[in-house]
Amino acid sequence: MVRDMQEVLLDGGNPKTPRSAEKGVSASAGNSANDDDDDDDYNDGQHRAALEGRFLLDGMPVRLPVPDNASLPARVEALRMYLEEKLGTVAFLKVYRRLESLSIDDDEAQVSREFLQILGQDKLGFLALVHQLIICEENMM
Repeated sequence: MVRDMQEVLLDGGNPKTPRSAEKGVSASAGNSANDDDDDDDYNDGQHRAALEGRFLLDGMPVRLPVPDNASLPARVEALRMYLEEKLGTVAFLKVYRRLESLSIDDDEAQVSREFLQILGQDKLGFLALVHQLIICEENMM
């Protein structure tokens, strides 16, 4: 389930066949056999770009109100402000907290409905950007 949601997030909110299904990999969390697969999920272009402070929305770079040479923490804060502006603070916080709390036990259909209810179809693509924010914040710790 977590991998399936990652696929939705990586594809800008557009569900497709999860990589775990393509690889024949189970989606169990915390299993050391799957740790290498988790690394593969975070070694794609979108995640690499995010970890460098270059954020993508629907495959296009997001222009933030900071200089190109701004530090990663400054770019991450600018992204947070951008998302709050685009989604509204309440919706942003709901999505952010829900993404952080995803677990293998969550029902994928229910989680998808929650995100759709919070964001609406027109803003569903922002899930990928919120996910990029979370990844950067986790890697800055």
